[in-house]
Amino acid sequence: MRGKGPGVTDRDSIRYGDTTIHYEIRRSERRKKTVEVKVSRDGVRVYAPSAMDDESLRKFVREKAHWILDHLARLEEIEPVRFVNGETLPYLGYDIPMVFDTCDVRSPEVSFDQRSFRVMEPPGLVGESRLELVGRAFLGWYCARGTEWIPAAVDRWWPVLGRGPRSRVLIRNQRTRWASCGVDGTLRFNWRVMMLEPGLIDYVVVHELAHLTVRGHSRDFWDVVRKAMPDMAQRRKRLKEVAVGIHMRFT
Repeated sequence: MRGKGPGVTDRDSIRYGDTTIHYEIRRSERRKKTVEVKVSRDGVRVYAPSAMDDESLRKFVREKAHWILDHLARLEEIEPVRFVNGETLPYLGYDIPMVFDTCDVRSPEVSFDQRSFRVMEPPGLVGESRLELVGRAFLGWYCARGTEWIPAAVDRWWPVLGRGPRSRVLIRNQRTRWASCGVDGTLRFNWRVMMLEPGLIDYVVVHELAHLTVRGHSRDFWDVVRKAMPDMAQRRKRLKEVAVGIHMRFT
């Protein structure tokens, strides 16, 4: 069977032992060879080149089945954010407790006093509406910090990896990746990057800047990253370790 067209969303499943793994397929012409699988509360998604046939995808998912089931099990153990007093959110690698107060505001407002997140919320805000509005307030707060922090990090690394005029930097709500580098050089960073420790933020920045020189993830690409950041392997491993909890909890 031939691959489906770009942008088409399809569904499929495989059997692994006594378990059936259902997954969603997202194809893209921008992907030439690489296939990725993501596990979140929305389910299992496979990102593939548009020309890749279904059977090749099934083979890929079978090879990843143990990893997928492990992540699904971990997901069941991780509670979604409830936004209650004492619960923590990560910021620059630290778990910061939240403190909530009710006051005369139209919508939730978030501030940070170096020890805790202070959240002012209007009275009578409950249920799913409260979760959505408080979550939106935190998203805005993290985006604002990203707008301050990440362009400065790009500026620090630009003399090492920059090409031509300094790239535009945008903060976005990307669901499946930490950052991306557009064909025009625009750098887009996930707001969740601000949850990482500074050394990992620098790794994400270096990774994307390296794409200004090499587009794909070939050996040449990793040589560029390694030359700029000799300890990239340790940082990359650490990023993978913390990414699971962050992306599972903050989808």
